[in-house]
Amino acid sequence: ELPGLMEACIRSGLYEDALSIAAFANALERRHSSTKGAVVTQVVTDVRKREVDLRFHLLHKLKGDVSMPQCLEVVTALRRLNGVELERSKGDVERLFGTMELKLQVAFLEARDLWLDAALVVPDAGIVKDSSKGGGSQSERILDSIDSYRTRCFEISTQFLAIFRTSSPPLPSTHDHSLSLLSMWTTRRIHTFLSTLTSQIRSFHDTASLRDALDSSIFFATSMARMGADFQPLLLPIFQPKVISIVVGYWNEGVANLGEVLKVCRDAGIAAPLYSDASTATTTTTEDGMTSTPAPPRILLTLPPLARLLNSYLSGLNELRRCLLPQTFCELRSHLSKFCEEVESIMSLNERAVLTPGMRGDAMKLREVAKKMREVFKTVFKPFCVECLEISFGCLKEETKEEEVEHEETAERGKEGIDENNEELEDDIKTNDDEGAIVTGTIEDKEANVAKTVEEEEANTAETAEEEVPSDEKVQEEDTTTFDS
Repeated sequence: ELPGLMEACIRSGLYEDALSIAAFANALERRHSSTKGAVVTQVVTDVRKREVDLRFHLLHKLKGDVSMPQCLEVVTALRRLNGVELERSKGDVERLFGTMELKLQVAFLEARDLWLDAALVVPDAGIVKDSSKGGGSQSERILDSIDSYRTRCFEISTQFLAIFRTSSPPLPSTHDHSLSLLSMWTTRRIHTFLSTLTSQIRSFHDTASLRDALDSSIFFATSMARMGADFQPLLLPIFQPKVISIVVGYWNEGVANLGEVLKVCRDAGIAAPLYSDASTATTTTTEDGMTSTPAPPRILLTLPPLARLLNSYLSGLNELRRCLLPQTFCELRSHLSKFCEEVESIMSLNERAVLTPGMRGDAMKLREVAKKMREVFKTVFKPFCVECLEISFGCLKEETKEEEVEHEETAERGKEGIDENNEELEDDIKTNDDEGAIVTGTIEDKEANVAKTVEEEEANTAETAEEEVPSDEKVQEEDTTTFDS
């Protein structure tokens, strides 16, 4: 009855009772080892077959969604089952125990792998480009699979460390391979995730969904970084080509439409769709216009094909704005050069084609428009595209900010210099006023002294004249008397 009872316990989930029956079978074997009865031998053999079923049942339970207490219960039962097998073994028990423990760790990770792989399975549904139709789009299902994979992977790693990585040191004759085993498992699972992610993001057609997937993947990498498995540098080589392909796709679409429109108008001999009489008056820019995207040149309104081409170009830059990666700068600059070369080639072919003698339709207007388009593209369109690309990278914006800071610093220095000069001028004026007052007082004193001296001399001269007059009269009188005599 022991084999049937053990099987019933396994089916009912009574693992403790099933292990007790297995241990009793070992004791029964040791007790009757001398007699070697056929009945005892058959019972022990059947019980050991049930032990294999018990191990399979326990490992199968680990393949599902089990919590930490349930996982610990299953691993404990497996360890007790190893102990039952170890009782009837002979030889180096410690070495055999280490081997069994390592096998248990490998079996644990293999069983949990099946539960983890289920997180990467995305339902095969049609790709919905319009995200407003509900939550059933392909991109949302991929984002859900990334979050689920992150949660399960981190949960398995935590369970493994909590169960198999203990604080007590291993036995002298054994080696603790739990960390190396977990490291190999984590590396393998990360590579599996990256390869699956590479194939899944091919269905993305906009950079907004691509940015969401990148954010989820970065969060996954930071979560694994707590266990020393940060894989953020491996994400950029996956997302960078997709961003470039989305942006360049808009540019190539615009070039294809331009070539098709020029060919249709050239074959039909009509020039009306190629030009317009729209106003090209310039608009005033705001103060912060230097640090923002400049307004498109209004002269392009007179050339609708170039205007539509510019719309396609700016649409690509709008997609780049949602998921801007620094490593894309050099490649996008090279793609811009190829884009301009393709447009110039198309316009050159169009101009040579309309210059062909005997062209029917409005040949003169077609030739005039073709020449004008080439001139506007070289002088207006191409410089504007280069400027917009650099502004989207933030290059011109930073230079403008630096120039503004330099202008502000120069203005402040000039203001400080003006203030210092004003202070020096005020001091000089005060000094000059004081010196002028001193000089004025000195001059006035000198003038007063001179005037006083002149007055004294005049007074002395008058007195001397009064004294000399009588003596003259006496002389005259003496002369007169002498003449009479």
